[in-house]
Amino acid sequence: MRSDYFRTIGILLLVAIIAFTIVNDIGSVLTTHYNVGGEAERVAREALRNYKLTSGSHDQALLAAKLKAEQDGAVLTGFQITQTDIRVAVRLPAKKTWVAHRVAWLKPYLKAEGQLDLPIR
Repeated sequence: MRSDYFRTIGILLLVAIIAFTIVNDIGSVLTTHYNVGGEAERVAREALRNYKLTSGSHDQALLAAKLKAEQDGAVLTGFQITQTDIRVAVRLPAKKTWVAHRVAWLKPYLKAEGQLDLPIR
């Protein structure tokens, strides 16, 4: 009787740990995709601010965008300044999750890429 009680508690604990791991990992992957747009906007705004401060210096705006992306843990994959817009593309690196690296259908979702066109005003 007592061993059945401990076995039941052990099984429930194991199931709870596995469920928590799966939910946590999937949540981590989904959060990465949700945050990529905000990260692109922060990098673009920093580039625009620096572009205006330096009286239209493309090189200084690019350097500011690279630094902001690195500070936030992103990778700047594209940068362009046109007559009307600053275009920034960023990639958030893959999260190190246990389940996501082992489940084949989650692998495409491990990293997130986003692009933003911010008007120059």
